Amino acid sequence: WLVKSTSKTLLLYLGTFGVILESLLGLFRNFLFLKNVLVYPPEYWYLALSGLKVFFLTQILGNISIALGFFFLYRVYHKENG
Repeated sequence: WLVKSTSKTLLLYLGTFGVILESLLGLFRNFLFLKNVLVYPPEYWYLALSGLKVFFLTQILGNISIALGFFFLYRVYHKENG
C-alpha cells in the first residue's frame, strides 16, 4: 500500500510504521524467548517468562502498534477507494 498508494498521507506512513514496529518487536520477543526461556526444561518455561517483564511490555506495545497500524491503513484504503 505504501508503494502503490496515489496519495502519501500521514495516516499511510503511521500505518506502515505500526506494522513494521510490531514486526520488529515480535523479532525481539522471539530473541528474548530463545535467550532466556529455552535454557530451562519445558515445565519451567512459564516461570521463566513470568520473570521477564520486558517480554510482556513488548507484547502489549506490539498489539497496540499492529492494531493502530491496520486501523490507519484501513482508513487510507477506504479514503482512496470509497
